[in-house]
Amino acid sequence: MHIISYYKHPTGNYVAKYNSQSIMVLQTVFRRITGVSPASVSGWTEVEKQELSQLGFIAN
Repeated sequence: MHIISYYKHPTGNYVAKYNSQSIMVLQTVFRRITGVSPASVSGWTEVEKQELSQLGFIAN
C-alpha cells in the first residue's frame, strides 16, 4: 500500500501528492479509484501500486 495526500481544488478536481509528484485528477476519476467520499475536501488515503498508475503517478 502507498499513501497519497490530496485536497480539493476550487475547480472541484483533486490535487494529489505522492513522494515528490503532484498531479491534478478529475473528481469522478479520483473518487472512483480511491473511494474517497464526495464530501471530503482534504486528507490522506491508501492506494495500491496499480492505482497510483491509474491516477497518473509514475510508480517505481
